[in-house]
Amino acid sequence: MPDDLDGLAAVFSPGVSDTLGFDLEMADRVEACYLADASIDPPEGMTSNMTFEKKFLGAQDGGDFITLDSWVGARSDAGQDLLLQMDIEGAEYDVLNAASDDILSRFRIIVIEYHDLDKVFDREQFDKMSATVTRLAKTHVLCHLHSNNVVPNFHIKGREVARLVEATYLRRDRIKAATKPAQVPHPLDQRNVEENDDVPTPSFWK
Repeated sequence: MPDDLDGLAAVFSPGVSDTLGFDLEMADRVEACYLADASIDPPEGMTSNMTFEKKFLGAQDGGDFITLDSWVGARSDAGQDLLLQMDIEGAEYDVLNAASDDILSRFRIIVIEYHDLDKVFDREQFDKMSATVTRLAKTHVLCHLHSNNVVPNFHIKGREVARLVEATYLRRDRIKAATKPAQVPHPLDQRNVEENDDVPTPSFWK
């Protein structure tokens, strides 16, 4: 996480598990923490400033789905700086590609897990991924990347490629000094699943 949390108004955290470690830590730093996931009931241990929506994020509103624009627009005021922590099992590409520029620009920090990278050679999947990464790069800087070891890397044409990577972005207007190449792996990186072998973040991500 960038050391730029002061002044954040709220966290939006779609994709909820039975543990709330990140959300609980952030709830101590912000006014409100909003959770969304239609696959579970409200998790135990929520604090008084947490709100749970039994909805999936999607590209359109309807049924069990809500768009990022509708969710953020209903829960926060224009001009507030926000943090997005997204782990929605491959739906991130459709959700982010459907979001408005206005909503995306509200997020000072974006922490996202990219899924299905082993499908990058499928044309439709590649187009979705490319659109998402290209769009975020216009307004945010990728400042951290880490391979998730819950599944092993795959190999293609002599390269080792992660199926899942965790990416952290910081909005460009928050960067006041010259940037330098990222340190991959980062000294603070830890295994997502301790009992699994580590999967190194491939060096070409630098």
